[in-house]
Amino acid sequence: MSYLARLCYDQHKNRNLNFEQTYMENPGNNHTGFELVKGEFTTAEAREVLTNLINSKLRFHSKKNLQAYEQSGKTDPNSESRIQELKQLRKQLLEDLNEAREEDCMVELQASINLKFLKPVRS
Repeated sequence: MSYLARLCYDQHKNRNLNFEQTYMENPGNNHTGFELVKGEFTTAEAREVLTNLINSKLRFHSKKNLQAYEQSGKTDPNSESRIQELKQLRKQLLEDLNEAREEDCMVELQASINLKFLKPVRS
């Protein structure tokens, strides 16, 4: 049994283990968080959710990069780097999801967002 097949079997066997939705708040530290994505998905559904999230981030960084170029004549190196990271991540995820589909696996997704509100910088 392949690693992925064994992982799928173990997760299916333990699928009654449910993670509670959390919403954390600590006003003293200006932290807050929530579950953005949570649940079991088919590989097709997981592919749609994940590629939509990654594509949205790619559009954000592409727009930011273009704005930097229009304003200064230079691209944003952080956005360029992030674009490459996200493209590589999307490629790897699609490969992993194709393998999971071949093994007839379900996919459990959990994506948490944690925010920390910072004081504005005064110039």
